Amino acid sequence: HRVQVFQLPKIDQTITYGELPEVKLKDGFFKLEALASSGLPVVFTSSNTDVATIEGVTVTLRKVGTINITANQGGNDIFNPALPVVRELKIIKDEQSITFHELSEVKLKDGSFFLEAVSSSGLPVTFSSSDTDIATIDGKAVTLKKTGTINITANQAGNDEFNPAIAVVRELVIARADQVIN
Repeated sequence: HRVQVFQLPKIDQTITYGELPEVKLKDGFFKLEALASSGLPVVFTSSNTDVATIEGVTVTLRKVGTINITANQGGNDIFNPALPVVRELKIIKDEQSITFHELSEVKLKDGSFFLEAVSSSGLPVTFSSSDTDIATIDGKAVTLKKTGTINITANQAGNDEFNPAIAVVRELVIARADQVIN
């Protein structure tokens, strides 16, 4: 007698995996969500591990860029492998701003003073003078040369993580010193 074994056909499965939102590099990491219709675990891969790595369902952001993250499910004795689903991930720079308060009028006799401004990124702010004949700037130090009105611009150029900040311009009036007759 011969025993006949029937093999049941494997069942097809699909992966549900939504579009990925843009993420900011400073976010550091986020979790992926995808479901296989079989209930089997979905495995994710990154097209460029220099930009983002994946461990389990956690994506670790490494630098600004665009990659593809593929969701796979290889099947088992009951289910066929699912067709892979690919989603694009854009890792973008964060925005930053500069806080640079209005400048009070100064007297030429004061000679010099220091500027204060901060960027929301914590990156250093640079300053420039609209007229170096009236006042020069070295780092944060303003040296007054003659009376007049200039604009001082605060800038932050950005880096691998932050876009350049919108420059902030403040007017500086350099007045003559008051004199007293005795």
